[in-house]
Amino acid sequence: MNNQWRMGTSFDASGVQLGMVLLQEFLNEIQFTSQPYRNPPVPHPSESDAWIKLDHQNSNDPETYEHAAWLTNNDVAELLGEDLHHAALREHELKTLPPAKQYDAVLSKADRYIALIDDVGRFKGMLNRCALLAQAVKQMVDGAKDSSRY
Repeated sequence: MNNQWRMGTSFDASGVQLGMVLLQEFLNEIQFTSQPYRNPPVPHPSESDAWIKLDHQNSNDPETYEHAAWLTNNDVAELLGEDLHHAALREHELKTLPPAKQYDAVLSKADRYIALIDDVGRFKGMLNRCALLAQAVKQMVDGAKDSSRY
């Protein structure tokens, strides 16, 4: 993967074949498509509700089941470890601030990414602090250029 989170090879960074193979392998691990006279896999008793039947668009399509497990806050924290970003701002509160104060609120956070959450703490979106900082600097530079013309 490159710095823009695009998957390719060292010979062809724009090639999508590697990503397609990875996605297909992932789906093979979590999905089961029923065939005539073939039953879906029997889950372990502790996972009795882990296989979920997916809706299909065409009535002639075979039934597809998907296996997954819900992640808890603790699961995510354990998986990400030190890479877990804790910075968050309430979307409603941020929108009520004037633009300069919005910059201040975002830039006061140390993490690169800042979660936007609703009033009960549900995830609504993500801000890239570095991109916002670059935008603020560009606006300052452009403003300085404009004011020097007069």
